[in-house]
Amino acid sequence: MPMLYWLKWSQGKVLHDADLVRRVDEAEARIAEQHIQQNEAEARIAEQRIQQNEAKARIAKLSIQQNRGSQTTQTAQKLGSVWMKQAHKVMQLSCLPPMAEGASIVKTACAAVLGEFQTAPYTMPDLTGRVFASKKRKRGENAESDVYAPNHLSGATLADLIPMSMEVGFKEEEHMQPVLIPIIKAAMDSVQCDCYLIDTHSSNQLDDPISRPDCTLIAAGHMAMWTQVVSVWEFKIGSSKTETETMFGQQVERCQYVLDACDGRQFAVAVDLTMNSLEVITVAHQDYEDFKLSTTGPQPFSICDNSPGFQLLVNLLSTNKTDLGFVTSDLPDISQLEDHQFTVQLLLKKGTAQLGSGSWVFSVLLESGTHAILKLNNSPNEAVYDVAGGISNAAKRDIANRDITLNNFGQLEGRGYLYDFSAAKGMAIGKDLDLPPPSLV
Repeated sequence: MPMLYWLKWSQGKVLHDADLVRRVDEAEARIAEQHIQQNEAEARIAEQRIQQNEAKARIAKLSIQQNRGSQTTQTAQKLGSVWMKQAHKVMQLSCLPPMAEGASIVKTACAAVLGEFQTAPYTMPDLTGRVFASKKRKRGENAESDVYAPNHLSGATLADLIPMSMEVGFKEEEHMQPVLIPIIKAAMDSVQCDCYLIDTHSSNQLDDPISRPDCTLIAAGHMAMWTQVVSVWEFKIGSSKTETETMFGQQVERCQYVLDACDGRQFAVAVDLTMNSLEVITVAHQDYEDFKLSTTGPQPFSICDNSPGFQLLVNLLSTNKTDLGFVTSDLPDISQLEDHQFTVQLLLKKGTAQLGSGSWVFSVLLESGTHAILKLNNSPNEAVYDVAGGISNAAKRDIANRDITLNNFGQLEGRGYLYDFSAAKGMAIGKDLDLPPPSLV
């Protein structure tokens, strides 16, 4: 092959190979871009699957909660059905003093309650005496009749005072309870009741270990704990057999827990209030750890001095709390400690240690308006003060123990010791400390 031809042929081959390489690179770039897009699509699909699984988990959790709530309600209804049959029906509860017919205290309370509806946000309704009628269910849907369904009530009924009660969407929490609580408080003020009414339905107070009541009459201001309960109150819109049995079962359970929480208390009181009736229940200790139930039965309720339910309400609120079974708890006086003044908002925990050494944990409001947690210890020795001093002294040296547990407290000859600083850090610089062997700080 001539040299000139070979050079031409070799140059063309080189050019051809370079064009092929360029095309291959472009194809690989397109494939890589497709892979990126595919990976992004797979990532989006994976994210959607994660969201779908999270949604399924939320649905499952809600389903469990719904089933648990349904089971609790069904259990309360079954217990209520049994306890209603066992309860003694009485015209006059032994804890309530007899009230003379036409007593002035009832008329005064009636005027006080109606006076609430002459100012905003309420307006005085027409006193029709109409009763609240539950909507009838269709045939085959567990239709039930009201346990107590009078044709007419005297004075202003709850159906008169709550206009929304005749509308679709009438709800206990949104429409009934906001009216009932001011009614009860107005009656309390008129009879100079020395207790406090707390809305425990919309708060987390009295939540454990059983369901919280709608509102609670307590003995000490803003200290909503079971040992301070004077009476528990439950509201229900209707008074069907199912609703009445459920309400009765819930209230008896609460009263039993009040008795268990209060040493020396002999009986507890519960109040059931529907749109048409009021019932008072007492649960009393009996031999062999049994309980005796007494009830007035549902009484017609309206804001009127001749309403049996309203008379019962006034009688209950005007009765001294000790006559309602309340036993004073040995609460420490913490209105003022050293140079500080406190306003107790809530007793969070009561110590259960033997020999009175348990601690009390309060939620308090300082005079400066600051919220704080206050823990009082009734220990008769100085060990707890020594440990507190050890923590304070360590803090003054910018040392955080970071392992303050009962296992790291010691006591010897009446003095307290704080030890084990293996997890300690310097608070100012946040670094590990090279400490000597554990000893008293």
